[in-house]
Amino acid sequence: MYTQAVTRLRAAAGTDTYGNAHPDWTTPVSLVLEGVNVVPVVGSEVLEDGRAPVVSGWKVISEPGRDIPDVTSADRIIHGGVTYEVDGEPQIWPDPITGRPDHSEISIKRKAGLWHAPRST
Repeated sequence: MYTQAVTRLRAAAGTDTYGNAHPDWTTPVSLVLEGVNVVPVVGSEVLEDGRAPVVSGWKVISEPGRDIPDVTSADRIIHGGVTYEVDGEPQIWPDPITGRPDHSEISIKRKAGLWHAPRST
C-alpha cells in the first residue's frame, strides 16, 4: 500500500538586489521520499478578485512506524508530475496505545484558476 514516491523540492537561499534574503526556486534541491501513500482530499472553488481558483489537495502519508524526513511548510512536493505547495507543517500522528509516533502526514495543495471579469449587477 505504501509503494508510492514523491519528490521534495527545497529552494536555495537567494538575495534580491537590496540584499534581502528570499527563496530561490531556479535550482531547488530535490529529495525523493519513498514508501508513502498519496490520497486526494476535497478541493474547493472560491471566487476572489475576478478569479475562480480551483484548489486541489492531497495528503502524503508515511507507512506506520516511519516518519517523512526533512519536509517543512516552505517546501514543494512533486506528485504525478505536478508541483504542489506544502500546506502547513507536517503532522506526526501518535500510536493510540503506546503514544509513540505512528506515522506522519503532509498536506499539499495546488491553486489554479481563470480570471473572470467582475459581474455587473
